[in-house]
Amino acid sequence: MNEVEWVKFQEEQYANTRSGDSSSAPTILEMVGEGKFVLDCGIHGGGVTNEIAKKNRVIGTDLLKVVEKFRGQYSFEYVACNACDLLFKDDVFDVVVAGDLIEHFMNPQRFLSEARRVLKKGGKLVIATPNGEHKAVTHCRFYTEETLRKELSELFTIERVVVNNALIVLAGVKR
Repeated sequence: MNEVEWVKFQEEQYANTRSGDSSSAPTILEMVGEGKFVLDCGIHGGGVTNEIAKKNRVIGTDLLKVVEKFRGQYSFEYVACNACDLLFKDDVFDVVVAGDLIEHFMNPQRFLSEARRVLKKGGKLVIATPNGEHKAVTHCRFYTEETLRKELSELFTIERVVVNNALIVLAGVKR
């Protein structure tokens, strides 16, 4: 399956699922902080993003069919786009959030480069991903703390990592 087919597959899968809560939400909220301009990529049903939007200005993104399904649940601005092809100018956001997203990319470096591009200097990328191997048809890669650190360290200075049995949440700062 090529990357275009993979994105269409992801879009179909997530447009046909229910929105769930994320166990990473408290850590993500803490790492994001308050009073920031935030881009949240992969918003799905918007649960975590709605919480971020209570104390920040937020724009959320997800694939078109996902946004069309859940948009009535959003209390923030949103744009339908692929997180590997962000529709924003350079150096705009204080924080980019990617909760349960990076494991879906065939080419995560493409997303990381885009996130870095839209972040202001000193801006923060907050990523949450499952810890280790698990069964999910939409995941094309698995991360451990070590592999996630390695993936991000080329473009970001790692600021903080929180790990539990099921989850890794990492914050990196744009150099």
